[in-house]
Amino acid sequence: GRVVLSGPFAQCQSYFEGIGFPCPTGFNIADYLVDLTVKASEQEVSQRNSQPSSSTHSVHDGVPRTGENHSEQPNTDRLAPPTAGPAHTSREEVNSSAPNKSLLEQGAEFFMRKMRAGNSGPTAVDAFPKDVHLDALVKTYAESEIAKHVKQEITSTTVTNGTQANGSGQMRDVTEETNVLRGRRRASWATQFKILSGRAFKNLYRDPALMTAHYVASIVIAIVCGLLVHNVTNDIPGFQNRLGFFFFTLSLFGFACLSSLGLFANERILFMRERANGYYASGTYFTSKVLFDVVPLRVVPALVYGSIVYGLVGLVPSIAQFWKFLLALVLFNLTAASVVLFVSIAIENTAVAGLVGTLIMLENLLFAGLLVNRNAVAPYLDWLFSLSFFHAAYEGMLVNELRYLTLKERKFGVDLDVAAAAILSSFGFQAQAFWWPDMITLGILCATMLILAFLWLHFFVKEKR
Repeated sequence: GRVVLSGPFAQCQSYFEGIGFPCPTGFNIADYLVDLTVKASEQEVSQRNSQPSSSTHSVHDGVPRTGENHSEQPNTDRLAPPTAGPAHTSREEVNSSAPNKSLLEQGAEFFMRKMRAGNSGPTAVDAFPKDVHLDALVKTYAESEIAKHVKQEITSTTVTNGTQANGSGQMRDVTEETNVLRGRRRASWATQFKILSGRAFKNLYRDPALMTAHYVASIVIAIVCGLLVHNVTNDIPGFQNRLGFFFFTLSLFGFACLSSLGLFANERILFMRERANGYYASGTYFTSKVLFDVVPLRVVPALVYGSIVYGLVGLVPSIAQFWKFLLALVLFNLTAASVVLFVSIAIENTAVAGLVGTLIMLENLLFAGLLVNRNAVAPYLDWLFSLSFFHAAYEGMLVNELRYLTLKERKFGVDLDVAAAAILSSFGFQAQAFWWPDMITLGILCATMLILAFLWLHFFVKEKR
């Protein structure tokens, strides 16, 4: 805990050159200082354990002396060839060489010898035949101009802060001073967002397994579905295939969103500590998390999947219907991801959060409209369909595909023409519902869950001490 040097880095090398310990050419100054202080500590332990009569050096009041005419300034009088010894020293050798040493002293000497022997190559300190005394280094710094200048700065800063606080020269309260320093040192919103976004992006490409799995799965499953339900026909079997295809697509992306449960859980402790220390605000962290963690995993895979599967399945060959299909899929994916994000923030236990997220997905899936007919449900349960993001997306996709489609079926020699919209109505779907209430509901649910997730993050996720 003693100070050998505290000051500007630019003065470091010149300071040690002035006191007789220049850094050799080709050595890093930081490594040199580590070697210098370690060797000084080793010399101090050796001096304390040596007998006064067996050495010309003695330690009195923490200041090394050499005879009666010893000078207090660190000079070349301390030069002495380093003692050669074996590269490795065992614990038994330490104990046998100093039987009168205490256990603590033996352990300290053994540790420092091991540190010195651990480096197989030459060190910067080994280039000088000097005995380095830690007490001399400490005293020399204490009497230097650098130390005096640092003390003056500390004193002037203390008086200035105290005068600004109460006008009487007294020190500020520690909590108040800490808050002031935090407020002054906090970076701007743009800087915070830039740094946090860069960190989130680096985490993605440093560990690309999750993102790669989403992209590969989207491509492979799109091809499989396209080959399985290839060029659907405009008849009753084709109608059934469309219902099953849309239901499978939403189930795939809905349950895939559960992989986002670990995105915040892995950073919960880090976020609490950094936010508590005033590094950034909750808003910048949350925004960067949504844009660079949620969007790459939820928007891009949905667009890739939809672009591949739409033509292979043989859905309505219209540009407008194609973009509406992608819009419904992306909005559904974002809504499901926002729900999972809220669950991961609100529930600290990852296992419990996974269970709750799965139950939420199953509940919304149950009220999507395929498994349970909305017209057959009691009126007081109708709100469950209105709040189901599965139902909103499923109904939107069906209406976008089947609103103007006429199904042609030939049974028992009779040609039947049935409007697909009529079958949708019998299933409990609104044949004219796409923008309202389906897409509007998805947008409202997505925004609501993101707001709730941010509020919970800001007010309830805090470090407890």
